[in-house]
Amino acid sequence: MIKKILILSTFWLLSTLAGASEADSLAYMKGIQSDPAALQAAIEAGRQRASLCRYCHGETGSSERDYIPNLAGQDATYLVHQLEQFISGARKQSVMEGLAKNITMEDRVNLVLFYSSNKPVRRFDIQGDIAQGRVGFEGYCMACHGPAGKGQGNAPRLASQPQTYLKQTLSNLKLHSDDRTVQEMEPILNAIDAKMIVDISAYLAAID
Repeated sequence: MIKKILILSTFWLLSTLAGASEADSLAYMKGIQSDPAALQAAIEAGRQRASLCRYCHGETGSSERDYIPNLAGQDATYLVHQLEQFISGARKQSVMEGLAKNITMEDRVNLVLFYSSNKPVRRFDIQGDIAQGRVGFEGYCMACHGPAGKGQGNAPRLASQPQTYLKQTLSNLKLHSDDRTVQEMEPILNAIDAKMIVDISAYLAAID
């Protein structure tokens, strides 16, 4: 018990440092996840801190706007990675860059644990051929994003995301029309057309 307290105290000190790395964030998060009491405290702290994010991402992480992603139920490791990407400038979005850079590592991890503990709520209409979208997902996306589209590691959860967000993100990546690149996606995006993007996004938006 004393050893665990010392480990968590060390990570808490790291969390106040602006130069804390993604590895530090992940190690800190794993330390919290190993202690049920610390995990519940972190989730509650994240819930309170989420007031910064509710306008766009909803009360518990289910998006209020169809072009903004759900954070609820998202893979925790993926969320940590994305926040670190905003901090480093590898991923561009002015609001998120400013937010991620101006909260401590402890706050970032608390937010991640809060959002990953919630279940996403579907709020938007779905258009497209869901059956064909399932075929496309299983052929092109399942190996990385998992059989149910729930993500694993740095591959995000896609299930239950707003369809508009999925379509815009895939289309932008395919056309290189924003500042974000995902090299692992390049061969996939080269192999699918606009209709397949609509159908895959419809299927993913429809599943839990």
